[in-house]
Amino acid sequence: MIRAVIFDLDGVIADSEHLSTEAGDMVLARYGIKMTAKETRDAFGRRVEEILAGVLGARNMNLSVPDLIKEKDAELVKLMEGKLRPINHSLELIGFLQRKGLKTAIATSSHRFKMDLELRELGIEDLFKVKISGDDVIRGKPDPQIYLIAAEKLGVRPEECAVIEDSAFGIRSAKNAGMYAIALRSPNSAGQDLSKADMVADDLDKVKDHFNRLTQ
Repeated sequence: MIRAVIFDLDGVIADSEHLSTEAGDMVLARYGIKMTAKETRDAFGRRVEEILAGVLGARNMNLSVPDLIKEKDAELVKLMEGKLRPINHSLELIGFLQRKGLKTAIATSSHRFKMDLELRELGIEDLFKVKISGDDVIRGKPDPQIYLIAAEKLGVRPEECAVIEDSAFGIRSAKNAGMYAIALRSPNSAGQDLSKADMVADDLDKVKDHFNRLTQ
Protein backbone atom coordinates (compact mmCIF):
# COMPACT_ATOMS: atom_id res chain seq x y z
CA MET A 1 0.00 0.00 0.00
CA ILE A 2 1.41 3.38 -1.03
CA ARG A 3 0.97 5.94 1.76
CA ALA A 4 3.45 8.60 0.65
CA VAL A 5 4.90 10.06 -2.54
CA ILE A 6 8.34 11.66 -2.57
CA PHE A 7 9.19 14.02 -5.40
CA ASP A 8 12.51 14.97 -6.86
CA LEU A 9 12.44 18.71 -7.60
CA ASP A 10 14.47 19.60 -10.69
CA GLY A 11 12.88 18.21 -13.83
CA VAL A 12 9.94 16.70 -11.92
CA ILE A 13 8.28 19.71 -10.30
CA ALA A 14 10.38 22.64 -11.54
CA ASP A 15 11.45 23.04 -15.16
CA SER A 16 14.82 24.23 -13.90
CA GLU A 17 17.47 21.91 -15.26
CA HIS A 18 18.28 24.00 -18.34
CA LEU A 19 18.60 27.12 -16.17
CA SER A 20 20.84 25.34 -13.68
CA THR A 21 23.03 24.04 -16.49
CA GLU A 22 23.26 27.53 -18.00
CA ALA A 23 24.27 29.05 -14.66
CA GLY A 24 26.91 26.38 -14.09
CA ASP A 25 28.33 26.73 -17.59
CA MET A 26 28.58 30.51 -17.18
CA VAL A 27 30.53 30.23 -13.94
CA LEU A 28 32.86 27.47 -15.15
CA ALA A 29 33.56 29.40 -18.36
CA ARG A 30 35.07 32.20 -16.25
CA TYR A 31 37.82 29.74 -15.34
CA GLY A 32 38.22 28.27 -18.81
CA ILE A 33 36.28 25.10 -18.01
CA LYS A 34 33.78 23.43 -20.31
CA MET A 35 32.14 20.24 -19.09
CA THR A 36 32.18 17.27 -21.44
CA ALA A 37 28.95 15.68 -22.65
CA LYS A 38 29.59 12.74 -20.33
CA GLU A 39 30.17 15.01 -17.33
CA THR A 40 26.93 16.85 -18.07
CA ARG A 41 25.00 13.60 -18.44
CA ASP A 42 26.50 12.12 -15.25
CA ALA A 43 25.68 15.29 -13.29
CA PHE A 44 21.94 14.52 -13.36
CA GLY A 45 20.66 13.71 -9.88
CA ARG A 46 23.94 14.41 -8.08
CA ARG A 47 24.84 17.01 -5.47
CA VAL A 48 26.53 20.11 -6.88
CA GLU A 49 29.46 19.64 -4.49
CA GLU A 50 30.17 16.22 -5.97
CA ILE A 51 29.77 17.45 -9.54
CA LEU A 52 32.16 20.38 -9.14
CA ALA A 53 34.70 18.36 -7.16
CA GLY A 54 34.79 15.81 -9.98
CA VAL A 55 35.10 18.45 -12.70
CA LEU A 56 37.95 20.21 -10.91
CA GLY A 57 39.68 16.95 -9.99
CA ALA A 58 39.64 15.75 -13.60
CA ARG A 59 41.49 18.93 -14.58
CA ASN A 60 43.81 19.13 -11.55
CA MET A 61 42.42 22.57 -10.73
CA ASN A 62 42.52 23.89 -7.19
CA LEU A 63 39.46 26.15 -7.03
CA SER A 64 37.10 26.58 -4.08
CA VAL A 65 33.94 24.52 -4.56
CA PRO A 66 31.92 26.60 -2.02
CA ASP A 67 32.93 29.80 -3.85
CA LEU A 68 31.90 28.34 -7.20
CA ILE A 69 28.52 27.37 -5.72
CA LYS A 70 28.01 30.93 -4.45
CA GLU A 71 28.77 32.26 -7.94
CA LYS A 72 26.36 29.80 -9.48
CA ASP A 73 23.64 30.73 -6.97
CA ALA A 74 24.01 34.40 -7.88
CA GLU A 75 23.51 33.56 -11.56
CA LEU A 76 20.55 31.30 -10.78
CA VAL A 77 18.73 34.09 -8.98
CA LYS A 78 18.99 36.24 -12.09
CA LEU A 79 18.06 33.44 -14.49
CA MET A 80 15.09 32.13 -12.50
CA GLU A 81 13.51 35.36 -11.32
CA GLY A 82 10.09 35.54 -12.92
CA LYS A 83 11.02 32.88 -15.48
CA LEU A 84 10.87 29.53 -13.68
CA ARG A 85 7.91 27.38 -14.69
CA PRO A 86 6.51 24.14 -13.29
CA ILE A 87 6.78 20.88 -15.19
CA ASN A 88 3.52 20.13 -16.99
CA HIS A 89 0.88 18.66 -14.64
CA SER A 90 3.26 18.61 -11.65
CA LEU A 91 1.22 20.91 -9.43
CA GLU A 92 -2.01 19.19 -10.44
CA LEU A 93 -0.50 15.82 -9.48
CA ILE A 94 0.64 17.08 -6.08
CA GLY A 95 -2.80 18.49 -5.32
CA PHE A 96 -4.47 15.28 -6.46
CA LEU A 97 -2.27 13.13 -4.19
CA GLN A 98 -2.77 15.37 -1.19
CA ARG A 99 -6.56 15.36 -1.68
CA LYS A 100 -6.44 11.56 -1.68
CA GLY A 101 -4.75 11.70 1.72
CA LEU A 102 -1.27 10.64 0.64
CA LYS A 103 1.67 12.25 2.39
CA THR A 104 4.06 14.15 0.12
CA ALA A 105 7.67 15.31 0.38
CA ILE A 106 10.55 16.69 -1.65
CA ALA A 107 13.94 14.98 -1.71
CA THR A 108 16.34 16.86 -3.97
CA SER A 109 20.08 16.70 -4.47
CA SER A 110 20.06 20.49 -4.85
CA HIS A 111 21.32 22.40 -1.86
CA ARG A 112 18.82 24.24 0.33
CA PHE A 113 19.34 27.71 -1.16
CA LYS A 114 18.49 26.46 -4.64
CA MET A 115 15.56 24.37 -3.41
CA ASP A 116 14.08 27.32 -1.52
CA LEU A 117 14.65 29.64 -4.49
CA GLU A 118 12.77 27.33 -6.87
CA LEU A 119 9.86 26.73 -4.50
CA ARG A 120 9.58 30.47 -3.89
CA GLU A 121 9.62 31.28 -7.60
CA LEU A 122 6.87 28.71 -8.18
CA GLY A 123 4.88 30.03 -5.23
CA ILE A 124 4.73 26.66 -3.48
CA GLU A 125 6.99 27.22 -0.46
CA ASP A 126 4.29 25.90 1.89
CA LEU A 127 3.04 23.01 -0.22
CA PHE A 128 5.33 20.42 1.40
CA LYS A 129 5.84 19.92 5.13
CA VAL A 130 8.84 17.65 4.52
CA LYS A 131 11.63 19.05 2.33
CA ILE A 132 15.01 17.30 2.21
CA SER A 133 17.89 18.91 0.33
CA GLY A 134 21.42 17.85 -0.52
CA ASP A 135 22.57 19.80 2.53
CA ASP A 136 20.73 17.33 4.77
CA VAL A 137 22.67 14.23 3.69
CA ILE A 138 26.24 13.00 3.84
CA ARG A 139 25.95 10.65 0.89
CA GLY A 140 24.24 11.77 -2.32
CA LYS A 141 22.15 9.76 -4.76
CA PRO A 142 22.35 6.88 -5.73
CA ASP A 143 22.86 6.22 -2.02
CA PRO A 144 19.38 5.74 -0.45
CA GLN A 145 20.07 8.08 2.49
CA ILE A 146 18.00 11.02 1.24
CA TYR A 147 14.91 8.90 0.62
CA LEU A 148 15.22 7.03 3.91
CA ILE A 149 15.39 10.35 5.76
CA ALA A 150 12.30 11.56 3.89
CA ALA A 151 10.37 8.41 4.81
CA GLU A 152 11.36 8.74 8.45
CA LYS A 153 10.22 12.37 8.59
CA LEU A 154 6.94 11.42 6.89
CA GLY A 155 6.37 8.70 9.47
CA VAL A 156 6.05 5.87 6.94
CA ARG A 157 8.04 2.75 6.07
CA PRO A 158 10.22 2.83 2.94
CA GLU A 159 8.11 0.16 1.26
CA GLU A 160 5.06 2.42 1.66
CA CYS A 161 6.69 5.16 -0.44
CA ALA A 162 6.63 5.90 -4.14
CA VAL A 163 9.28 8.16 -5.65
CA ILE A 164 9.07 10.26 -8.82
CA GLU A 165 12.45 10.91 -10.42
CA ASP A 166 13.94 11.84 -13.79
CA SER A 167 17.55 10.69 -13.36
CA ALA A 168 19.28 7.32 -13.29
CA PHE A 169 20.97 8.20 -9.99
CA GLY A 170 17.61 9.15 -8.49
CA ILE A 171 15.90 5.96 -9.61
CA ARG A 172 18.75 3.88 -8.20
CA SER A 173 18.54 5.81 -4.93
CA ALA A 174 14.82 5.10 -4.63
CA LYS A 175 15.23 1.40 -5.43
CA ASN A 176 18.17 1.13 -3.01
CA ALA A 177 15.80 2.51 -0.36
CA GLY A 178 13.27 -0.23 -1.13
CA MET A 179 10.72 2.16 -2.63
CA TYR A 180 8.45 2.06 -5.67
CA ALA A 181 10.18 4.14 -8.35
CA ILE A 182 8.50 6.08 -11.15
CA ALA A 183 10.67 7.65 -13.83
CA LEU A 184 9.60 10.75 -15.72
CA ARG A 185 11.15 10.70 -19.17
CA SER A 186 11.66 14.13 -20.74
CA PRO A 187 13.99 15.93 -23.17
CA ASN A 188 16.04 16.97 -20.13
CA SER A 189 16.61 13.35 -19.15
CA ALA A 190 17.85 12.22 -22.56
CA GLY A 191 20.57 9.61 -22.21
CA GLN A 192 19.53 8.61 -18.69
CA ASP A 193 19.14 4.89 -17.99
CA LEU A 194 15.69 4.65 -16.44
CA SER A 195 15.36 0.87 -16.86
CA LYS A 196 15.44 0.15 -13.12
CA ALA A 197 12.20 2.10 -12.56
CA ASP A 198 8.97 0.26 -11.80
CA MET A 199 7.18 2.57 -14.22
CA VAL A 200 8.36 5.02 -16.88
CA ALA A 201 6.04 7.84 -18.01
CA ASP A 202 6.36 10.64 -20.54
CA ASP A 203 3.86 12.87 -18.74
CA LEU A 204 2.82 13.38 -15.12
CA ASP A 205 -0.83 13.18 -16.11
CA LYS A 206 -0.23 9.48 -16.81
CA VAL A 207 1.37 9.18 -13.39
CA LYS A 208 -1.81 10.62 -11.86
CA ASP A 209 -3.87 7.90 -13.57
CA HIS A 210 -1.38 5.29 -12.32
CA PHE A 211 -1.73 6.48 -8.71
CA ASN A 212 -5.48 6.46 -9.05
CA ARG A 213 -5.27 2.73 -9.78
CA LEU A 214 -2.58 2.04 -7.16
CA THR A 215 -4.55 3.64 -4.35
CA GLN A 216 -8.02 2.29 -5.13
